[in-house]
Amino acid sequence: MALSNEFPEFYRYALLMEEASEAEGNRGSRSYDGMAQFLEQHKQLAAQLLATAATLERGYQAFLGSGKLHWQ
Repeated sequence: MALSNEFPEFYRYALLMEEASEAEGNRGSRSYDGMAQFLEQHKQLAAQLLATAATLERGYQAFLGSGKLHWQ
């Protein structure tokens, strides 16, 4: 609800995504059916990479919000 209040079109977007997900789930086959699965080590590496990226993004946003942008 908070997102809907802050961003009036968010509810419409979420509804469209829900409908698209249901339509995808009801399909008989998908273009990615039968593709090889990631190895567990690759899944773990991807999870670590995403966690690092999220940490960097949070730090960058905090830095931007701190007002300590002094270019010399």
